[in-house]
Amino acid sequence: MTKYQPRIDTGSVVAIDMHVLVEKDAHGCLSLDQELMDASAAYFRSADNRTPTVADLAARYRSATMAAVVFTVDAGTATGHAALSSEAAATRSSRPSAGSTTSPLSGSGKRRCPGS
Repeated sequence: MTKYQPRIDTGSVVAIDMHVLVEKDAHGCLSLDQELMDASAAYFRSADNRTPTVADLAARYRSATMAAVVFTVDAGTATGHAALSSEAAATRSSRPSAGSTTSPLSGSGKRRCPGS
């Protein structure tokens, strides 16, 4: 596993969001099964880009001059639904542009979604 080296310029951000979940990778694979995604959507009452990718989140937080701690939901033990790769999320999130690299969360290669 690659060790994450933070590169946040703390003097240039106004805040750090410490709990940001990524629930969809660039291939459309979701971190939860449909029943749990529906329950999550109802609970959080989200209508605007319900399942942003790491790149979407990076753009949103950068435009707000913020940093974020991003990780995926992992309910695999309870549900059997495979989680997205936390290592890929960390790798993807640590890139300066979050749109110029490839990883399992960035859209490169083929990934088989759970249940497909």
